[in-house]
Amino acid sequence: MKISQNKIIIFHYILVLLGFLLLVSAIFCILGPNIKYISNEIIYIENTEKSCKLIKFPPYTLYGYGTYFIYVRTTAYSSTIDQTDSTPFITASGTTVRDGVVACNFLKFGTKIRFPEIYGHKIFIVEDRMADNTMIDIWFPDRQSALNFGKQVLLVQILN
Repeated sequence: MKISQNKIIIFHYILVLLGFLLLVSAIFCILGPNIKYISNEIIYIENTEKSCKLIKFPPYTLYGYGTYFIYVRTTAYSSTIDQTDSTPFITASGTTVRDGVVACNFLKFGTKIRFPEIYGHKIFIVEDRMADNTMIDIWFPDRQSALNFGKQVLLVQILN
């Protein structure tokens, strides 16, 4: 008895789908009430240590395959010499500061990120560096706006 190639491929996809469903079921059984939804798109673990821990769940989101989420201590800065170097309007990557620029040492220049809890779908780009290797610094046009932002632990979506 010969099995056609199409039947083998369909059987393979069914096994992969069943494995994925089993994994999701196991995660929900283990984590239960600690899972929280944001906008029906992002799932993250609530009431756990909010540090630089990558969360890759679910593997398929509206933003594409393999989107990562991470909790990061986030601060703000403005273009003043006491908060930057001697060229306060030029980023470490050589661009001019503007709305949407962030400083971060653990992500590559050009990495696009979002802060979905407070900025929704607005995209920020890593173009600057900072003294701390575990934080993200958001650029603001004036010192008072940066002070008003303060220091927060935020969910960050790493897009690429």
